[in-house]
Amino acid sequence: MSDFSPPISDIRFLIHDVIGLDTVSRLPPFGETSPDLVDAILEEAGKFAASVLAPLNR
Repeated sequence: MSDFSPPISDIRFLIHDVIGLDTVSRLPPFGETSPDLVDAILEEAGKFAASVLAPLNR
């Protein structure tokens, strides 16, 4: 395991509060996007970055 900890909470803040996920999800191409889906994707991407990508950066 690496010491890398992806900034999931920072990215979550940007997507939800700065970009405005509620507003974006009302647009036709993103109608099926929900906060739960975005959070799940961020969590899994963070796990992938920490366990697979970070060890490659040695």
